[in-house]
Amino acid sequence: MTIGVPGVEVMIWYNDVNLRIGAVEWVIPEPGVVCRAQIWDSNVSETEPVIDRTEGQGNGAINIPGNYRMVIVDDPDVGPGLSLPPNITYSFRIRTV
Repeated sequence: MTIGVPGVEVMIWYNDVNLRIGAVEWVIPEPGVVCRAQIWDSNVSETEPVIDRTEGQGNGAINIPGNYRMVIVDDPDVGPGLSLPPNITYSFRIRTV
């Protein structure tokens, strides 16, 4: 997924066989740009994020502990695809400093 600022990318890596999410990787190519990522798991807490992280220029990754799996969804317009599980919500805020 590309977000807001050209070149900012967030990638979700998962196992093709069992769909387990193993890591999230990001690229922030511009100096003076920061991204705050917050991820909630409604099975854990509705109000407190399980990940709350701010990153600046560079590449990075975080391993995802637990047993989160991608889910297969069927979009009538484009057909079947993969999505995050319904208990996961996220917010990415990008700003220049």
